[in-house]
Amino acid sequence: MRITFSYGIRYGLAPENFNISDNDIKKQTYYHYKLPLTMDPLKYGQILHHVANIYYIQINPNNSVVIEEKDNMNKIKLFSKGRLIFEWLDKYVNDNTFIREIGTKKYTFKNGELQLVTLEKPNKYINTIKKAKKANDKIITMDIETINVNNKLTPYCICIFDVKIIILII
Repeated sequence: MRITFSYGIRYGLAPENFNISDNDIKKQTYYHYKLPLTMDPLKYGQILHHVANIYYIQINPNNSVVIEEKDNMNKIKLFSKGRLIFEWLDKYVNDNTFIREIGTKKYTFKNGELQLVTLEKPNKYINTIKKAKKANDKIITMDIETINVNNKLTPYCICIFDVKIIILII
């Protein structure tokens, strides 16, 4: 059996309250939770347990995360007092950029700064309108085409249509 001690000599007093989560990593505030802006699990907080590609990390006294690294992507679950709050994906783009997907939103971060927010919204297809059996002859349309001459818009073509007659003025 062997015991190894490693130590370093520092000058001055050690801080009285050292918190591992108070590091230089910028954070994203999502609701009232502060999520570290990094894909490196080692920078999230204090590692409680690490098995293969899964990290169990304490962020602060109340919150912890489970991070699963896989194929340039981290799947993260946030727990508060042992209860699952929400989960998200962090996708690697390059050394400076990653995309965080939470719910229907995608946040693109570059060098710790938010660059783009994308929101997926459901859409409805446009319904086709049934063709009228009889044309409405009480409609008139008009189109004026202009050209910019000496910073003044000057008409060069006017077209009027009233279902029966087309008038074209050039």
